[in-house]
Amino acid sequence: MNSRRLGAVNASLLSWIALAAVNAVFVAMLSRKGVSIGTRAFHHAYDAGQLLFAGVLSAASVALWQRIAPTRRFAADVALAALAGLVAFLIVSDDLANFAQRMSDETLAPYVLAALLIGLAVSLPIVARLGAFLGRSRARYAGIAAAIGLAVLNNLVLKNDYRGVHLFVSLAAAVLLTHCLAETVLPTPIAHRPKSLGLAAHGVVTLVGACAVIIPPRADVSSELPRVNGAVVAPLTSRIRQALRSASTDVPAEWEPWFESREKHPPIPSTGADILPKDSIVLLVTVDSMRPNLFDDEKRRAQLPRLFELRSRSVDFAMTRSPGARTLPTWGAVHTGKHYSGLFWTGVNIGKDRSTRFPTLLEKAGVKCVNFVSYSALNSKNLKGGYSEEVPFKPKAGQDYPLSEQVIPAILERLDKHTGGPLFIFAHLMDPHYPYNAAGTKGSAFDRYLREVALADKSIGALWDGVAERGLLDRTTFIVAADHGEAFGQHNTPYHTITVYEELIRVPLFVRIPGAAPRRVQDPVSLLDLGPTLLDLFGVSTPGSFLAESLTPYFRGQSPKLTRPIAAERIYTQGLIVGNHKVVIDREKGTEEIFDLTVDPEETNNLVESLGPQGEKELALLRAFFKTHARR
Repeated sequence: MNSRRLGAVNASLLSWIALAAVNAVFVAMLSRKGVSIGTRAFHHAYDAGQLLFAGVLSAASVALWQRIAPTRRFAADVALAALAGLVAFLIVSDDLANFAQRMSDETLAPYVLAALLIGLAVSLPIVARLGAFLGRSRARYAGIAAAIGLAVLNNLVLKNDYRGVHLFVSLAAAVLLTHCLAETVLPTPIAHRPKSLGLAAHGVVTLVGACAVIIPPRADVSSELPRVNGAVVAPLTSRIRQALRSASTDVPAEWEPWFESREKHPPIPSTGADILPKDSIVLLVTVDSMRPNLFDDEKRRAQLPRLFELRSRSVDFAMTRSPGARTLPTWGAVHTGKHYSGLFWTGVNIGKDRSTRFPTLLEKAGVKCVNFVSYSALNSKNLKGGYSEEVPFKPKAGQDYPLSEQVIPAILERLDKHTGGPLFIFAHLMDPHYPYNAAGTKGSAFDRYLREVALADKSIGALWDGVAERGLLDRTTFIVAADHGEAFGQHNTPYHTITVYEELIRVPLFVRIPGAAPRRVQDPVSLLDLGPTLLDLFGVSTPGSFLAESLTPYFRGQSPKLTRPIAAERIYTQGLIVGNHKVVIDREKGTEEIFDLTVDPEETNNLVESLGPQGEKELALLRAFFKTHARR
């Protein structure tokens, strides 16, 4: 009796069923505090169903390929490489650009990106060749094990990020598995089942998969799906649904001026020139990854005495949010008054973006602007910030970045050389940064991080003391802030960059101005407001294009009503504060979330479903805001 083999079409479908089985294990392993049994069940069902649908499409593609594919293997490889390259360009290129920016010098980033795209394009033909070789030998079982191992690994690395790369890894696992399974001999009882039974099974799988793709999951399920990296179909289907939704909505009256193009809006005149003393020196010193809740715990005062002391002398903006969760996008936004999507990015810099930078305007008004660069991405090529003077640093041996102990003495030396007139200095300190080894390697990640913040604390204290020793305190303004926070595992995020949740966009902001009474301000403000504030303090008008407002009334003891929306953005993720609510849309994951920050500050309870029409209106406000101000 002749043996019957599984065949490429059935093997293709079965490979995606295997990937769904791997995912099911990781779905079951998720930490599920507060998640109902119903949500868990739907999570399993949608994840499996969507991967089944991918299997149906894959099987159909294989069947079509068998009918029209070229007989020459080289031509087939070229066709598969072209298809893989197209997928990489459309879906993975943003992920690879992100990788190139993180891992390479800015001058090498385009070449790294090109190399990675080419590598991905040729990877699928290579995997297919390997699978074909293994499938024709007894080593096919090793190939099957390798494919399953690849699917498992896909769920363990690059967590909560690089969605396109995860899709590509799943495709590679499916291709390898398909080739290794195709030549597998079916058991006799299965091999001789009626053909109609096989067609019926395919029909059921197709129906289940189609329902999982066509019928949108509930918001709670939609938020759960991306928690498993192998859920590679859910982000694609959700992004398509989001793209089809309208961005038009009724805008609250106080927001209307901010929901229209601001490019031709007239400048806002300065009203704060009387606040600063004559020949004022303004020091904007920012600390990487510094969380504001460090200063909510009095137990930290012993470790961070100088920052606590400075806060007590300052106007402390306790509800400050950053416009981004990564250093360069944050300061690019602050310098231009625009959010990430409103700027023209070329690789890793905004040097070719024509937006006005606030230091450029300060320089034109006679304010000397100096940039102390301890993080190379903040140099003049990247920021194009208008600084007439730039002081770069290189890390000492054994350090990943130059530390504040190198930067602060250089600032004091620059103050010694200052001959008069207004002066603005910007310095970003890199002491607290992953892998948290600048102050020793013992202890937990948070302990090591806290010791690094203490390094910055000591240096900022040295800066204060140095200014005092030079008799400059009466004319020096200290502004201390952070570019973003740090997650330490919240929302499945180990560090920063990945989300716009509160643990990443809430930052401290202390402003000490000679003569301004210290106070604690609970009104929500944004780091984006720093540009208009600095312009206002130096008597310079703010460009109408800036999506921010001056904070100078607070330095007079007033409590102004600021109307600009407070928003944050990363590549695919956007957040907007709407009253007490935080609205978040992640186009990469395909999720929509609304949180009530008054009762849910940790953002664990998604209210999209329960808010109904009100929630849809708030989501539409977010879409409308970013659509209005996106670069065209």
